[in-house]
Amino acid sequence: MSDDNIIYLIPPGNIRCFITDKLRKDKPEENVRQRWARSLVDEYGYSKNDLAIEFPIRMGTAKKSADIVVFKAGGKKQEDIIIIIETKREDIKASDKSKGEGQLKSYMAASSSCKYGLWVGKERYAFEKLPDG
Repeated sequence: MSDDNIIYLIPPGNIRCFITDKLRKDKPEENVRQRWARSLVDEYGYSKNDLAIEFPIRMGTAKKSADIVVFKAGGKKQEDIIIIIETKREDIKASDKSKGEGQLKSYMAASSSCKYGLWVGKERYAFEKLPDG
């Protein structure tokens, strides 16, 4: 059988996003993101409809993209975010100045209803945002 008879359902170098069904580049960080997206649905019972991948977070005049966000049921806006998850390749440390836990905490601070954050790479850190005093 020659390679001419092979039809790729997912082109080499890509993976299909569990949440959006779109093709994404097959990179180490993307694999971590897809494992956690699947876990949120299969293990924790969140609906795919309440998850977003690379959701834009407004931070003043800038916009940054959170790897995974979980909205309260039926929500789709930044004000509806209850959980933010930042996923990283294994060689990124939580202490990294630009990609570490500080990045996640800044996204959480910019999202008024966000209560929990999870930073996942080789290390894992969970955060809870306490209500203002």
